[in-house]
Amino acid sequence: MTINFYRKSKTKTSGIYMQYLHRGERYIYSPGLSVDPKDWNERKQRYKYTHDESDELNDQLNEISKAIKKAHSTLMARNEPITKQSIEREFLRALRGDEGVGKYFTIYVEKLIEYRKASGQYAPGSIEVYDTMLKKLQDYEAVRGVQLTFDDIDMNFRYDFLAYLKPFRFKQNYLHKIVSNIGLFMNCALGEGLHTNLRYKIRGFNLPKTETYNVYLSVEELLSIYHLDLENFPGLDRARYRFLMSAFTGLRYSDVMKITEDNYHDGKLYVNMQKGGKNNRLVIPCHPVVKALLASDLKAGKISNQKLNENIKRLCQKAKIKDPVFKDGKAYPKYKLVTTHTGRRSFATNAYLAGIDSRQIMRITGHRTEANFLKYIKITNEQAADIMAQSDFFKMPLRKVE
Repeated sequence: MTINFYRKSKTKTSGIYMQYLHRGERYIYSPGLSVDPKDWNERKQRYKYTHDESDELNDQLNEISKAIKKAHSTLMARNEPITKQSIEREFLRALRGDEGVGKYFTIYVEKLIEYRKASGQYAPGSIEVYDTMLKKLQDYEAVRGVQLTFDDIDMNFRYDFLAYLKPFRFKQNYLHKIVSNIGLFMNCALGEGLHTNLRYKIRGFNLPKTETYNVYLSVEELLSIYHLDLENFPGLDRARYRFLMSAFTGLRYSDVMKITEDNYHDGKLYVNMQKGGKNNRLVIPCHPVVKALLASDLKAGKISNQKLNENIKRLCQKAKIKDPVFKDGKAYPKYKLVTTHTGRRSFATNAYLAGIDSRQIMRITGHRTEANFLKYIKITNEQAADIMAQSDFFKMPLRKVE
C-alpha cells in the first residue's frame, strides 16, 4: 500500500490530491484544498508552517491519511477484495467518523453533503438542492418526533412526508426533486452497504414530473439587452454580463464566473468543466457578444441567485421584452417569466433554430438523449415547419418521372 499527497502543478497554486495505490488499484480523493508552491513541503507532503492556518490544514491531511489507512486495514481484516469502490466506501465511512451515519438516514445525508461540498466536484446548485432536501427532512423529524432510519424510507414514509409538506403548497416539480433526491441518497447508502432496504425502489415512490412552460429569448431580444445603456446601474450591468455570457455560450450562470480572456484562443472558448469527478473539456465557438464582454472592463461579480433573477427581469423590462405569454391560463408580460436558466435555454433554442446539428449543441448543454434535448428547447410549430422547409425534400422540383 502506498499513500501520498500531491499537487497537479509544480509552478503555480493548485489543488491537493490524496492518492492510494495497492496492487494495481488506484483511488484519488480531493479534499478541496489548494496550496501555493512556496507553502508546500514536497518531501513531507504537508504545508510549510508559513501562516496561521498551516496547523489546521495539516491536521486535515493527517485525518485523511488516518482514514485511508483505517479503510485499508478494515478490508484486509475482513479478507475483502480491495477495489476502487470498496476502498472508497470504507474510506468515506472512516473519514465521516459518525456512529449514527450507519443507522440514521438524515445523519448520513448530512455527512455525505459535507463530503460533497469539500470535494469541489459538485456544482453549487446541486449542493443547494441537497441542503434544501435535508432541511425538509430534519423539519419533518422535529414535527413528528422521530429520527429516520434507513429502514423507515418506504411508501408509508412517503405518504406521511408528503402530507406534512402539503400545507406549504409546494409545486409538484419541487416535491419531485426532493423525493427523487431521497432516493438518490438511499442508493448511495445502499452502495456503501449501510442498509438492505429496497422498498423505496418500488414503482410509485417517486412523484411524476409535470411539464412546465419555460420561455426563451430570441437573438434580437438578447441583443436589445446588450445595447441597453446601463451606465448608472452597476448591479444590472453585472447581471447583464452573466446572463448574456450564458445565453451565448450555453454555460450555466454559475460557470460564467470562471470564464476569462485566458479561455479564449483562435475564436473559441476552451472550458474545463468538472462533473461527478470527471473532467470534461468544452470547446465553444466564441460569439461576437462574448468577445465584446470579455474585452470589457466589466466583471461578473458575486450575486445571489435570487438577486440575479430579479435583476434579469428588470433588464428584460428595460429592453421592452413584454409580449404577452400565456401560462396556466393567465397572460404575463414575457420579462416576468425570464430567469437565470433562460440564458442556457435561449442558447440551445437559438442554435437549433440557426440550423446547428442538435448533437453538437448537446455536447455543450450536456443532454444525453436527443429526446430530452428536444423537450428542453422551445420552438413553436411554425418554427419547426420553417426548419423543415429548408430541407431539400420540400424544395424538390416537379419533374416527370420517366
